[in-house]
Amino acid sequence: MRFNSRNRNLGEIPEIDLTPMLDVVTVVLAFFVVLSTTLSAPPGELPISLPAPSEGDDPAYTGDPPIALRVQLEAGDVLTIDGKPTDRATLIARLPEFLQNNPDSPVFLIPGAEVNYQAVLQLLVEMQAVGGDRVSLAVGTTATPKTPETPETDS
Repeated sequence: MRFNSRNRNLGEIPEIDLTPMLDVVTVVLAFFVVLSTTLSAPPGELPISLPAPSEGDDPAYTGDPPIALRVQLEAGDVLTIDGKPTDRATLIARLPEFLQNNPDSPVFLIPGAEVNYQAVLQLLVEMQAVGGDRVSLAVGTTATPKTPETPETDS
């Protein structure tokens, strides 16, 4: 028994547009070609050309690093300036003199591990009110910058 269908064109093959699929395949292929040529070079041998320095560029830095004032805040509001005990009023009074005598030098506030964050923030705000953007918070640093009391000497 044969069923009558409403569509008498059952024998025709439907058309499928392959153009969008070919576009996607072409883009993916191009991506992998570029990626494989980049990764095929040995590490450190990518051809990179850097511009040559012009006469207006700054010369390479060859001098000593600037003197830095290190303010350490320990638990119990114990303050030290470059290892010497001090108090908050003395620190705030001494800061403008240091900044004026050392125009390129930064000031670092180094909090101890047990210090309350609020105490660190209050001291940092007080110091930045005097020193502006030259006062920075140094966290997790083990480097010892050169200080005014202990300048490095060539022997």
